[in-house]
Amino acid sequence: MSYSGNLLVENRNGLIVAAEVFQANGTAERDAALVMLEKLPGTQPVTVGGDKGFDTQGFVAECRNINVAPHVAQNHKPTNGLAVARSMDARCGTRALLRLAEDDCADAQAAALDKL
Repeated sequence: MSYSGNLLVENRNGLIVAAEVFQANGTAERDAALVMLEKLPGTQPVTVGGDKGFDTQGFVAECRNINVAPHVAQNHKPTNGLAVARSMDARCGTRALLRLAEDDCADAQAAALDKL
């Protein structure tokens, strides 16, 4: 059994905003991102950045549903449908771009969670 440790990081200062650990299943990184984004306080729109693994119709649609503008790298060889148009989503967001980071090492996950 393996796990995926995921961090939501504020881009301007590199501060960890949220952390989640999910069982690795192929969608854990996107699932964790949505859980962390849904927990962000306030009603102000935010932006989130991610690699091409986040370029799925479900992730992009759910981000928009929770008032988050996704800025993800385009997956040129999608297996489940291209989600982001050639021109990146230009919706308004906060000045601080959030980026997603993943760490698959169980020891590093535990250490990061202990620091929170």
